[in-house]
Amino acid sequence: RLYADFSLRLKKGGFDGVELHFGHGYLQQQFLSPYYNIRKDQYGGSLENRMRFGLGVIDKVRKTVGSDFIVGLRIPGDEFLPGGLTIDDMKEILPIFSQTGQIDYLNITVASYRNNAIIAPPMMIPAGAFVYLAAEIRSLVDIPVFTAIRINDPIMANEIVKKGEADMVVMTRATICDPEMPNKAKAGRFDDIRQCVACN
Repeated sequence: RLYADFSLRLKKGGFDGVELHFGHGYLQQQFLSPYYNIRKDQYGGSLENRMRFGLGVIDKVRKTVGSDFIVGLRIPGDEFLPGGLTIDDMKEILPIFSQTGQIDYLNITVASYRNNAIIAPPMMIPAGAFVYLAAEIRSLVDIPVFTAIRINDPIMANEIVKKGEADMVVMTRATICDPEMPNKAKAGRFDDIRQCVACN
């Protein structure tokens, strides 16, 4: 109920949508992941059981905000943890979420708080290192797929979209580093962009 109440407050406040965070070790991911979820009841064990809580949240949020409000999902393409969710698991899970007809896009991230160094990876992680996860998911679902993590260059972002690896690129630290980066890119002022160097 609290997820739905919060989403409704966003709608009443004039926002266009809400992104439900099923990643980075938060509650939804803890239910979904066999690494964290050791429950023995209807919310643990099988994939169907581990998905139950998340599907319930999505259903409640959508029924509360209606069809004229964007509901997205931020979720890992791989946890990179022994015994955790892998890309193969997510290729089974994300089409199920997508086929509910209740979410409008998937924002593919990585990891959890157990290995949070790659949630906001430092400079030794190559730029665009996790785009392949979004690309694999995109081939399986009928809703837009975003890619994120360690993408700091609008030219690279444009190439990702042109190649069909993702429908949108999330560039959080890049726009913190230079809030005018999208406007500069649009104007062709690429040499004037202050690029994020992932120094954290």
